[in-house]
Amino acid sequence: MSTKRVLDAEKAVIRQSFGGSRAAYVTALRRAGANVSIARGVLGDELRRVQVQATLAGSSPTAAQIQTFYESYPDLSVRLVQSKPAPAWLGAKAQGYAVSEVAPPRIFALRTGKAATVQTSEGSFRIKPLDDALPLGAVPLGKATPAIKAALRGFARGEQFELWTVGKQRAALNTAICAKDDLPQPSAVDLTSYLDFLRLG
Repeated sequence: MSTKRVLDAEKAVIRQSFGGSRAAYVTALRRAGANVSIARGVLGDELRRVQVQATLAGSSPTAAQIQTFYESYPDLSVRLVQSKPAPAWLGAKAQGYAVSEVAPPRIFALRTGKAATVQTSEGSFRIKPLDDALPLGAVPLGKATPAIKAALRGFARGEQFELWTVGKQRAALNTAICAKDDLPQPSAVDLTSYLDFLRLG
């Protein structure tokens, strides 16, 4: 991952989560037992994860799976937005319903009708909310379908990434030498779970 992309991600975190204060960012890292170098490693890992997942083929959700998601999560927040460029979490469309837990959380804090730039691990987007957030169940299934499809594809790619990274780790362990043969257990670890304010969305 290029140094520029990591530094751009760091600037976005400072701007979006710390009001532009680098001092507050460094303080938060220190309180979490980390530092700027560790944080940049985490951001690089987050960006690489997204880059790899984009190369994995997400299975196309069936109508039954879409219906099940819609009926299972009626209270999930959604928000009608415009985006430039079109992001994966809108089903690669310029306008549609962003689904919480899939779309960047910051979208749900933006003022209706006011465009803002949102930096994510997928890239930078100019987002304009067209309405206030609603529960998924209040939106007709036909209008919510593209976002639900995107969410299900994202979940599928996430599962494929876990299989991919575990396979890579196992292959590496076949050539590794560890003290007392105490080999680590291959697993998919999201490093932002330890420093959640680094999550770009």
